[in-house]
Amino acid sequence: MSGIRIDCRESSPVGLDGGNREVRVILDVESHPEAAVSLGRYQFKPLVTGPRHRHEVETEVYYCLEGSGTVVVGETVHHMTPGVTVCIPPKNDHQTTSGEAGFVFLAFFSPPIKF
Repeated sequence: MSGIRIDCRESSPVGLDGGNREVRVILDVESHPEAAVSLGRYQFKPLVTGPRHRHEVETEVYYCLEGSGTVVVGETVHHMTPGVTVCIPPKNDHQTTSGEAGFVFLAFFSPPIKF
């Protein structure tokens, strides 16, 4: 394989929760089965909380691009601002809430998922 180049602007955002959250799929097993990770760009409107959930197999890593938010992993609260990363091991309940300016972050999954 000679590498994968992806122009994220070419993927359409998928609305979640009536448009309060959206994900732009950058890389997943459907689009690139040979990739060892999946990657999505999430954008939360201000003061939105996503559902509490867990991944049984995948490690998930958030990297904050813009705005701020909190990621609760188990009982631990992680404050997210641009440049901050949090790693969520498999089988850990977690929930994400955006701050007053919204929250934009990359989410990496390994092993890869289909969004």
